[in-house]
Amino acid sequence: MKKSLIALAGVASMALSMTALADDFVISTGTEGGGYWSKGLGIKSQILKRAAKDKIRVDIEVIDSTGSLENISRLNDGDAHLILVQNDARNVMPITVPYKTKPAGREYIFWVYNVENDYDDFEDIEGNTDVAMVMVDDSGATVTMSSFVREDSGYTDNEKFAVMADDLEDAFDIVAAGSYEGKKVAGLLYVGSRLPQSLAAEFKGMVKVGSATDSDFDDAVDADGNDLYSECEITMKQAYGLIGYSDPDTVCVNAVAVYTTDLESAKLVKAVRKGTSKALRGVK
Repeated sequence: MKKSLIALAGVASMALSMTALADDFVISTGTEGGGYWSKGLGIKSQILKRAAKDKIRVDIEVIDSTGSLENISRLNDGDAHLILVQNDARNVMPITVPYKTKPAGREYIFWVYNVENDYDDFEDIEGNTDVAMVMVDDSGATVTMSSFVREDSGYTDNEKFAVMADDLEDAFDIVAAGSYEGKKVAGLLYVGSRLPQSLAAEFKGMVKVGSATDSDFDDAVDADGNDLYSECEITMKQAYGLIGYSDPDTVCVNAVAVYTTDLESAKLVKAVRKGTSKALRGVK
């Protein structure tokens, strides 16, 4: 009996030791249930598979966030080890830890304008303080707007006097009204793969999707010196009918997975690299 108890104690001690040796790894994404969240879960799954193959113990937690800037802050502070961000966020808030990146898809900059006020091209509002633009507070659009201002200071006042909405439905509602606190509203900026279908249906006839281009954005480069924005078009499918007879021109920005290489072991870094690459293989 005594030998059995000693053996059980040994097994328990070994289990506790193995648990203690497991590395904690946090993936910071976006809104729970959203695109970044889904990609984060996929990355977690592939890292765990690679870690198991290499006999590495790691505990991975996927957490939500308010967006790219919070994710970068968490990475810099050591509160996250892999994050998903818009690539232009790295220009707005530099990453201060050793890191690597993997492309995680392409996102479109949508300019959704009020039909009656008819500012159908984002460039038309540059420096115009008689009209306001709308963004959701702490959203990807605020990151991109800060990046736009870095490339073209003519948009400084547009950013400074922008109306900050609580959420995207609130932003659409303000644009559809056409004015806010006595000031004419031109439109809203939104960054994503497509507009929410429910909002497109709710505000059809009051808003449309226009162009969001400016030649000053053409030479923008990311933190690695590569092209930051690319020319693209928004299709009827992405806008759920909120466009005219032709697809509006806009610019696109890549989403990227960023992971720190300052981890407990080179083996874990390798597992993260290979797992992330496999999870994002073929992502467009």
